[in-house]
Amino acid sequence: MSTSVLATPRWQQRVFTVQSRDYDWIDVFLEAMVRGDWAGFELQLFQGLACAAEAVEMQTWADEARVDRAATAFRYDRDLLTTEETMAWLEHAGLTLEDWTDFLGRGVLRDEWSLRLDTLVERHRASLVVNDANFAAEGLCSPVFRQFAMALAGRAAVAATLDPSETVPPGRPFKIAKLVTRYAMWLDGLDSTNLAHRLSHLSHIEAHFNACAQSAKTEQALSLYVSRNRLEWMRVDLERLSFKDEDAAREAALCVREDGLSMADVGLDSRQTVRDTADILEQIEPDLRDAVLSATVDELIGPIAIGDRFELALLVGKSPADLSDSRVRARAEQAVVEQLISKAILAHVRWAERMKAPST
Repeated sequence: MSTSVLATPRWQQRVFTVQSRDYDWIDVFLEAMVRGDWAGFELQLFQGLACAAEAVEMQTWADEARVDRAATAFRYDRDLLTTEETMAWLEHAGLTLEDWTDFLGRGVLRDEWSLRLDTLVERHRASLVVNDANFAAEGLCSPVFRQFAMALAGRAAVAATLDPSETVPPGRPFKIAKLVTRYAMWLDGLDSTNLAHRLSHLSHIEAHFNACAQSAKTEQALSLYVSRNRLEWMRVDLERLSFKDEDAAREAALCVREDGLSMADVGLDSRQTVRDTADILEQIEPDLRDAVLSATVDELIGPIAIGDRFELALLVGKSPADLSDSRVRARAEQAVVEQLISKAILAHVRWAERMKAPST
């Protein structure tokens, strides 16, 4: 890519304002690079483009029925009930109908060829072309760019709540040269002085945000959140087996319930390893959660359909939510920081009109 797509004028547009400072898409993208979140988006984009290149080479296109289902799901998620509403959404995002359908097709192929993605990226890497259309579609038609924007808005807003007279420990300095080298394909051609200025500002925000977040995570605040979420954050220990066929899952369940076999025995017979999982209740799949909540220790649950699989789960143990459990403490810390961010965004962030509606 000789000229970075980030040089396109649309990415220099304001996304939000905190106090008197405007933040544009370049700031949003740089912050994602600094946090380490950009690499995941980059890989997803490359995988989709590699799948599209493979389809052209092999003359094998994405299944139309699956693309149609993906389009329906996309519209349903965004309450786009009519063709006119969908076209208005695309126009608002600066995308064409072709950009959108190409994005959907790449997603279908990426799912279909999920086990070959690394190979496909390596095979087609030299010929992959990232243009503004496929870049924008990947970020705007998925939740990614909005998530990036919310992450920066939260940090900037929280930093704005800190009293300027307070001393803030210096944050870990960004190695600007290393960052620019790592993301050269995205940053080459952009003004280096401007990039350095933006990154310096992001470093300042990060230090302030981390100081505020750390201060908010008091034992009193954490205990309050645990008391509010004792049920959702109880620790649950499970032994799990997954089956593609419902009849096989039912037969396995009978072996446990009627024949007294262990989950390990059933797993050996079905040539799979029992998955030992320990997590808080809210992290378990919704379709399984209610059954786990009502079950007693040593009770077998299922088969329960989860996605296209049928799950058996043996409840090994339950324990109340407690801050001494690292998982519960981490979840409580997350909740405290999320509340801090939510309040700060409401108080300090003014979104650009293009970010208000239609939402992504």
